Amino acid sequence: MSNSVNIRPITADDTDILWQMLFYAAHADEDYGETVESIKANDFLPIYVEKWGQPDDLGFIAEHNAKPVGAVWIRLFEGETYPELAIAVLPDAIGQGIGSQLMQTIIDACQSKYDTITLSVRDNNPAYRLYQRFGFETVKEITNRVGTKSYEMHLTLK
Repeated sequence: MSNSVNIRPITADDTDILWQMLFYAAHADEDYGETVESIKANDFLPIYVEKWGQPDDLGFIAEHNAKPVGAVWIRLFEGETYPELAIAVLPDAIGQGIGSQLMQTIIDACQSKYDTITLSVRDNNPAYRLYQRFGFETVKEITNRVGTKSYEMHLTLK
């Protein structure tokens, strides 16, 4: 599938796709009882999608046969020094190189815009190795929204 994936910029019309991708990026599919609707009411997650299209918003959607199979995006949250990255690939598309394509696309797009980007990843998430391959370094251990261990990682671009 990955050879036939089209990657395009996220637009303001893609909010529904972003909510679906956030569901997977936040591992809500692994958390008992979560739905896309429930994450919209979550105390922590809506900031990743609400009011998409702000001046510092940047992201891309991977499509196969015109259907979204993954997305990567960054947002610079108020009071933060670095923009935060979120990424998701639909479960049936994992392992086909789509995550790597999305990561390379967002990193290339950020090169001239930011010095550093950040993300957080659960300690048991296999994507941790993907982030390391792209040069992200663990800067601290944190407790995530569900009370388990995650890592904050940074990628220095300049």
